[in-house]
Amino acid sequence: MGLTLNTNSLTVASSGGSSAASGLSTSDVTTLIKSNTPYQHIATLTADSSSSLEFTSLPSEYRTFRIIYDALRGNVNQYLRMRLYFDGSLHGSNNYRYGGAEKTGTSTSNYDTTSTYWGIVYNYEMGVGHPIVGFTEFTGNDGLTRPQMYSNTAWREGSNTRSSRIGGYIDDGSSNMVTGFTLFPSSGNFSRGSIKVYGLVKNES
Repeated sequence: MGLTLNTNSLTVASSGGSSAASGLSTSDVTTLIKSNTPYQHIATLTADSSSSLEFTSLPSEYRTFRIIYDALRGNVNQYLRMRLYFDGSLHGSNNYRYGGAEKTGTSTSNYDTTSTYWGIVYNYEMGVGHPIVGFTEFTGNDGLTRPQMYSNTAWREGSNTRSSRIGGYIDDGSSNMVTGFTLFPSSGNFSRGSIKVYGLVKNES
C-alpha cells in the first residue's frame, strides 16, 4: 500500500494495486505542508536579559510576516517598540505613523501619532513580570508597497487589564524591501519569554 502526492492531499493506493507509490520524498511532504499551512515558522527569539529582540534576515519569499508573543515580559514597567530594517539597514527616521486604541480597565485612549518607531505598547505600560500576549503583523517585503503594520495585544499592569489594537505604516513615500525588524522596550530589558516569527505563504500560481 503506497502514498501519492496530490495538490492538497495524500492518497493511499489500494492494497496490491499497480498504482502503489514507492514513497514520498522530503520535498513532497514539504510541498504538501506549505500548500495547506498559511504561516511558516521562520525563527524563535528567546529573551534572557535582552535589551532587544531582532531578526535581520527575513526570507524574500514572504511578503507578510507575523510575530507571536510567547510569554514575553520585562524586568521593569515598560512600553514595547518596533523598528524595521530596510535593505539591511535599521530605519530610525521620524516617519513611523501609527494609531488606534489602548484600554486599561474601563478606560480607552485613542491616538494617532508619528515617531521614530511603532509603539506596539504606547500609552499604558506593561507591568513588570507580566507577559504580553497577541501578535504583530507587518508587510512590505516586495519592494512595491509602503510597509504596513497591524498589532493586537493584551497585558497586565498591577490589577489593571490592558489591551491594544493598532495599525500603522511608514510615511516616506518609498517602497523599501523589509529585511528585518527589532523589538525593544522603552526601559530595562526583556527578562523572559520569546517571540515566534512566521511568514505568510503566498500560494500564488
